[in-house]
Amino acid sequence: MFYVYLIGGIIIGLGVLVALFAFVMHTIGTGMDPNHVTVCRMRLNQSAEKVFALLADAEGWKSWDPGVTRVESLAPVDGKPACRMTIGKNAMNLVTTRHEPPRVLERTIQDTGAKPMFSGSWLHEVAPDGGGCVITLTERGTIHVPMARAMARKLADPAMYLKRHFKQLAKHFGEAAVISDESAK
Repeated sequence: MFYVYLIGGIIIGLGVLVALFAFVMHTIGTGMDPNHVTVCRMRLNQSAEKVFALLADAEGWKSWDPGVTRVESLAPVDGKPACRMTIGKNAMNLVTTRHEPPRVLERTIQDTGAKPMFSGSWLHEVAPDGGGCVITLTERGTIHVPMARAMARKLADPAMYLKRHFKQLAKHFGEAAVISDESAK
């Protein structure tokens, strides 16, 4: 009978710790600004046109970015291309809000759910640089759930997804990803 009480006590203790952690993260997140801007930059030895064409082909992302597991075309939104992209456990509706080849490409989350966890956009700016190009990726986002906000900012690298994206982009072209995190400045 002793072991039943011991195991029960351990389970209850772990439950209390998890609840306490969730409470602390929620409290910290509630005090944080839900909005953020994260900026990373990388140079590739590819033409701006070639890089832009790859980025502009949303459905093609799954062929070079293993984190993108599915892309479905959606009906245009206000005449602008739209798709549903699944990245890991997250699926989001994206609308191409700016398309200025071969320099500017912006996709904005257009989910209509009642309580989205996050929203925002990724702005790719591709500039010629000698025999290659420099890509600047700016994430403007809002993390709506306080606990997720605190965990994203306190326990993870805020530029994690941008860096992962750049690493896959460089790998596609057979190059090393040398990434500068401009948001840390």
